Amino acid sequence: MKSILTLLIIINVISVSIYAQSQNQQQVDSLFNILKTTKHDTVKVKLYLEIGETFENNFPDTTFYYYNKALAIANKTNKKIK
Repeated sequence: MKSILTLLIIINVISVSIYAQSQNQQQVDSLFNILKTTKHDTVKVKLYLEIGETFENNFPDTTFYYYNKALAIANKTNKKIK
């Protein structure tokens, strides 16, 4: 009986984890679709920051990549203004 309960708990944890990953992927896909169509650098920076934030807990190297893309656009935009 105890092993069945343990097994059910493990299955529940795995299914919740898979559902959460699916939701995150949908959010990231949505952000990428917006990113493809936007022309404004400010919006691109915000989108890259949001994309990076979604990867923050599980993929820190990916987070770093998207934060750097946001920083590069911000720096480029700042140079245009000066």
